[in-house]
Amino acid sequence: MKSTHGGSVPGTRGSFDRSGVLVPSSGSSDRETGNPPRKSILLVDDDPSVRRDLGELFRLAGYSVTAFATAGELLRYRRPAGPACLVLDIMLPDANGLDLQRHLAKTDPVLPVVLITGHLDDALRERALGSGAFALLAKPLDWTSLRDEIRQALAWVS
Repeated sequence: MKSTHGGSVPGTRGSFDRSGVLVPSSGSSDRETGNPPRKSILLVDDDPSVRRDLGELFRLAGYSVTAFATAGELLRYRRPAGPACLVLDIMLPDANGLDLQRHLAKTDPVLPVVLITGHLDDALRERALGSGAFALLAKPLDWTSLRDEIRQALAWVS
């Protein structure tokens, strides 16, 4: 994936800080302009390069992206209305992604979750999909597979 070092990315509403987190800029929202909400991706991964690179790919594919380094950051975020998909790393510094996914299945049941991990095995796949995750993909991620899973997840909620 292409690497960038901060600054703005065309088509985004903000810029990246040094840790790879998107810092929103003030600007017209979809609600203010009367446009339907863009489909959005919530991305949780503790690796700044994953947040940066996947965030850029998602934005280039036309999605609104909000990235988080920890589960706590995600849980403090108030998700705007509109179709969204969560791309969630299983290994986070402050939580287990499977536990977070189970919690979100109760608190936000219409949010599909695509889990990603660098340590995939059959037992993990069974636990993840059995707990309601939309998909589970192994790192290094294949962009086409990830994009296809997200499209299917968003079609499911749209």
